[in-house]
Parts: sequence; C-alpha cells; structure tokens
Amino acid sequence: MESLTRQYFWQRPLPWFYSICITIVLRFFCLMEWYVKCLKQYADFSGRARRKEYWMFTLFNLLIVIVLQVLDALIGTFSNDSRIGLLSGIYTLGVMIPGLAVSVRRLHDIGRSGWYYLIGLIPIVGGIILLVWFCKEGDRFSNDWGEDPKLGEP
Repeated sequence: MESLTRQYFWQRPLPWFYSICITIVLRFFCLMEWYVKCLKQYADFSGRARRKEYWMFTLFNLLIVIVLQVLDALIGTFSNDSRIGLLSGIYTLGVMIPGLAVSVRRLHDIGRSGWYYLIGLIPIVGGIILLVWFCKEGDRFSNDWGEDPKLGEP
C-alpha cells in the first residue's frame, strides 16, 4: 500500500551535485561580502584594507565588467572604436572611486602612503611595482593608518 503522505521536493534528499552547487553559491555570496564592504566604504581613503578585501573587490569587478561587456555586445551598445560599451562604461565610472579608495587603503596596510598609487603612471614598471605591493602581506602591527585589520581573526 502506498503512503498517503506526499513528499515535497524540499523533503527529498538532494543529489550530490545539487549540494555541491549550493555550497559553491553560498561561498560565492560569502566572498561577495568583501565587494559590498568596499562599496559601502565608497570614498573612505582612511584606514587599512586586507589583501583579501582588495583582491575580492578586483575579482568581482572583473567578473561584472565581463558580463556587462557581453550584454553590451548582445544589445548593440558596444563601440568597436572605444572598445567599451554603454553599460560597462557606466559601471566603470561608478566603481572608479571605490576602487581607488580600496587601493589606497591597501597601500596603507603595507605602510605606504596612498600617494604611492601614482607610481602606476610609470609605464610597465609602475604597474609591476603596484602588483607586488598589492600582493605583499600587510603589517602585523599598528601603523600610521590604524590597527592591523586581521586582529581578532584566526
């Protein structure tokens, strides 16, 4: 005799690939907190930013720009002359100041002034120097720009 109770989809056990997909999505949203944190500190050039905060902001910016470039190409707002689309251009202008702010805070974390960001204006060499500095671990003690942002974390 069949059971009289009906089993709904949320009561059934999930196949293994669903649980993997759910785990990936949850981790994605946990990492996105760093991106949102940078947007909330829109023009905050004081303090320090961890490597994770800077690189997660950079990663999500890259992903969003790629998606917007594809959308621009699909809807016909991509310009071959300027190599940028309407949507991606508006987004890039919108996150320019938060990107600059998190870069300055990242330089503060390694004990450098935010003015060092202008080294990036030197062709080739400036970008390499900034890349090395952005990859460098921050000071493990308080410096002129505040306490270590990793304090209190395992």
